Order: sequence, then C-alpha cells, then structure tokens
Amino acid sequence: LNLRQMIGRLEKEKGLISKLEKEKVDLIRGASHELKTPLSSLHIMLENMLIGTVRTEDYPEKLEAAILVVEKMSKMIEQILNTSQGDEGKKAKVDVGNLIQEVILEYELLAKTREIAFESRISRMEIQTSQSAMREVFSNLISNAVKYAVEGSVIKIICEKGKLSIWNKGEEIGAQEVPALFDPFYRRDNEVEGNGMGLYFVKNILTRLGLRYRFFAYKGGMKFEIWFK
Repeated sequence: LNLRQMIGRLEKEKGLISKLEKEKVDLIRGASHELKTPLSSLHIMLENMLIGTVRTEDYPEKLEAAILVVEKMSKMIEQILNTSQGDEGKKAKVDVGNLIQEVILEYELLAKTREIAFESRISRMEIQTSQSAMREVFSNLISNAVKYAVEGSVIKIICEKGKLSIWNKGEEIGAQEVPALFDPFYRRDNEVEGNGMGLYFVKNILTRLGLRYRFFAYKGGMKFEIWFK
C-alpha cells in the first residue's frame, strides 16, 4: 500500500469507529429512556401494595403483573448486552430449516388469535452458525410478521436453495423509511407497543454472522430475505 491508500484506509476505519461509538451512546440513552417507564410502573405497583391501597385478594394479580414487567426489562437488558458485546454464541452446524419450523410453532397460537395462517415451504439446510443467534433473528422476524399482518391474512415463509423469505400482507413501508426501522428504539407514528429494538437486533446479529439480508415492500405487504450462501 502506498501512503495515500494507507491514509484513506485509516480515515475510513476512523469513520466506522466513530459511527459505532455514536450508536453505542444512542443505544445507552435509548435504553435508559425505555427502562424508565416500566421501572416507574413497577415502583408504583409495589408501593401501593406496601401502603395498603391494594386489596389483599388482588395481591396475586398485581405480583404477576410486576413479574411480567421485570421479565420484559430483563430480556431487553440481556439483548442489549449481547448486542454491545457481540455475543452470538458458539457456532456449530445448524439446520436452519428445522429451526424456523420450531419458531413458527411458537407463534401459531398468537397468529390464530388474529385468524392469521402460515403457509410454508421449508427444506433442510445446514449451515455453520450460532443456533441461539439465529433463533433470535427468526423469532423477531416472525413476531413482526404476525404483529403487522392484516387480520385473516396468510404469512408466507420459504426456506430453500440457500435463502429464507418471510412475507406478510399489510401496510407497505416506503423505501425511504425502511433504513430507520433498523435504528434502536425507532417507532413509527402512533405505534405504542414494543420497544423498537427487534430489527436493530436482527441487523446486528446478521451483520456479525456475515449474512446478507434485505427488507422491502412486496405485493401489498413487506418481505424480509436472508441469504445463507
């Protein structure tokens, strides 16, 4: 390398480091904001129980609600720590076809409550990867597909020939907004559910595993694609 090329490479690496540092700062700030609300709710619930404004017979229900808040916060903290540390778990041979079928089964009951059906075509496909990380990716993508699908529609999942495609029928999102969906804590207008972290985790995991992906509007809905080969 000549001096000019070396300087160019160093400048590029410096820019990348600055971007990653900014992303970490944004992530910490966003996490602090997101955790503030459930922590306040938990504090109020426990305080009301302590000072006696909650009836004794209502204790089990209130404690169950408090546990759910703690579990939600714990999961979010764990995901954020894993993302910041780049912890994708140990790599091994994983049949992504079997794994995606397992995750589909986990969301079938939720899908039925909205009269949504899964239509899948899945082949055996072994790759060297982290099973826990891929499960996290599939879980986030299928959860989003169910959440944003039109009631009574079909979610199509195809996993074959080195590629996974997940398509749901629903609101199409403009190409200019799609990149923002991968930002931490991003929410669309009037969206109150979730913490806006799902696609951020998906992006970070797939990037660290070296897998190419694409998310785009497709036939009256949205489609997510991952290439394993």
